[in-house]
Amino acid sequence: MKLLVRTIRNYALVSALLFIISTPLFYWAIYSLVIKQMDEMLQEHKRDFVNAAPFIHTEYELRQHEQLNKEFNLTLVPHGNIINDSLYTEKVFDSIALEFHPYRTFRTAVRLHGAVYELKISESMVSSKDLVMAIVLIQCILLTLLFTTLVIINRQLSSTVWSPFYRIVDQLKNYRIDKDNFINLPKSSTHEFRDLSQAIDQLIEKNKNTYLSQKEFTENASHEIQTPLAVLNSKIDLLMQTELTEYQAELISSIQNSSQRISKLNRSLLLLAKIDNQQFGERENIDFTNVVDGLINQLKEVMEQHNLSVHFLQHDRVILHANKVLIEILVSNLLTNALRYAPHHSKINVSITQEQFYIENDGQAFKNASSLFNRFSKEDQSTFGTGLGLALVKQICQELSYAITYTYLDSKHRFTILFSKG
Repeated sequence: MKLLVRTIRNYALVSALLFIISTPLFYWAIYSLVIKQMDEMLQEHKRDFVNAAPFIHTEYELRQHEQLNKEFNLTLVPHGNIINDSLYTEKVFDSIALEFHPYRTFRTAVRLHGAVYELKISESMVSSKDLVMAIVLIQCILLTLLFTTLVIINRQLSSTVWSPFYRIVDQLKNYRIDKDNFINLPKSSTHEFRDLSQAIDQLIEKNKNTYLSQKEFTENASHEIQTPLAVLNSKIDLLMQTELTEYQAELISSIQNSSQRISKLNRSLLLLAKIDNQQFGERENIDFTNVVDGLINQLKEVMEQHNLSVHFLQHDRVILHANKVLIEILVSNLLTNALRYAPHHSKINVSITQEQFYIENDGQAFKNASSLFNRFSKEDQSTFGTGLGLALVKQICQELSYAITYTYLDSKHRFTILFSKG
C-alpha cells in the first residue's frame, strides 16, 4: 500500500469516527436548545394566562378562552391535591393526520377565583424536530463536502510534495551496483528529501567501493589459488608417471584427491562469493529443456557405470529469462546430487513444466534433512563432495527469484524448483 493511500485511509478513518461521534452529539445539542426554548415559551404562556385570569369572571368565559387557545387545558383540582410544576414530552394522537405527534407539555397549578386549577400548556414539536433534522442533515452534507474537498486537496498536495521521493525510488530500482551507471538523484527544496538524497549518495559510494574490493579479491583469489593448485596437480601427474612403490602410489593418489578437492572447494567458494556480489547479473532467454538434456548426456557414462537411468515424467519445452551459467550450475548440482545418493540399478525421475522442475531419486532418508542447504553440510563425511553443492543451488535460486523445496516421500528424495513468474 502506498504511503499516500495509507495517509488518506487513516485520515478517512479518523474523520469517519469523528463524524459518527459528532453527529449524535450535534443533534443532541440542537435538540436540547430547542427543548429549552420551548420550555421558556411554555412558561411565558403561563404568565400570559395568569395576567389574563383577572379578566375571566365566569365559567363560560373560561371555556371560551380555552377554546381560543388550543394549547391550554384547564382542569379543576380536588381540594387537598398538590400540583407540582413539570415539563415533559408526550405523544398525542392527531385525529386529522391519524398518527401520534410529539408535544412538549408544561403542567402547573393556577388559582382562579379562589379555586385551584391544573393548567396544561402543550406545544407541538413536529416543526421543531423537522428543523433539528434539517440542521443536522445540512451539517452532515457540509462535513461530507468539506472532507471530500480536503481529501482531494491533500492528494494533490501530497503528490507534489512526495514527487522527489518517488523519483528517488525509481532511480534506486533501476540502479545496478555491478554496472557503472550513474544514479542522478533529484534535487528538492524539502530539507528531509535533501538529507535522504545525501544519505543515499554516501551509501551507494560505500557499497560501490566495498563491491569493487570484494570483486577484486575474488578475482585475485581465483588466480592466486588456482595457479599453485594447477602446478601441484601437474607435479603429481609427473610423479604418477615415474616408478613408484605401491605405498608411494597410494600416498600420491591421496595427495591428488585432496588437491582436487581443494581446487573444487575453491571454485565453489569463489562462485558463492560472485553470486553474493551479484556478478552474474546478465540475463538472456534460455532453452531450459535443452540445458537439462545436454547435462544428462554429459553424465550418461557415469550413469551407465552405476546402472542408472533417467525417466522423464514430463518434458515440456521451457524458456527462462535467466543467467545461463547459473542455470547450468543449478541443474548440474541437482543431477550430481541425485547420482551420488541414488542406489545402483534404479532410475532418476525428471519433470519439466512451465511452472516447475524437479528431480527425484530413490534412497534412504537423510539424517540431517533440515540442514541440507547449509554450507559444508554433508550426509556422508567420507564422500568426495565439498558440502557446497546444495548451498550453491539455494543461493542461485535466491539470485534468480526461484523457490526450492525438498521432500522425502515413499523412499524418494525430491528437489523441486518453482520458477518465478515475475
